[in-house]
Amino acid sequence: MNEKTPAIFLDTDVILDLLLKREPHFISARTLFARIETGQIQGFTSALVLWNIYYLVEKYASRKIARARVAKLRILLSILPVDDRIIEQALQSDIKDFEDAVQLFAARSQGIQTLITRNKKDYPKAEIQVMTPREFLETLYSAG
Repeated sequence: MNEKTPAIFLDTDVILDLLLKREPHFISARTLFARIETGQIQGFTSALVLWNIYYLVEKYASRKIARARVAKLRILLSILPVDDRIIEQALQSDIKDFEDAVQLFAARSQGIQTLITRNKKDYPKAEIQVMTPREFLETLYSAG
């Protein structure tokens, strides 16, 4: 991880906003990914998110499109592993949704300090910043 470039973990909903062009969230998601493509932001997600993305895109589009989208995401984002330690932390946490807990602990295991999601309420007591795409972009713009 490059210490000077902001590192963010992207939750499933933000990636789906981009891939499925879900309004009104598409613009913020597209802007985040544009910044990742230009190297202004380091983007991370987990293997679990890729599985979810593949499943949902295949369900709503096709296998061919799902494979292409996941292949592109693997180029743009660093994919974090989900191991036994992360699963154990998720099981022991107070976070109600197991998937959300896995995402949080995958991010924390790699020292990522910002998790981007539209569902901030799903991450109480996260011990890292949890922001919406819009909030994160506003902090980038205000920082220069």
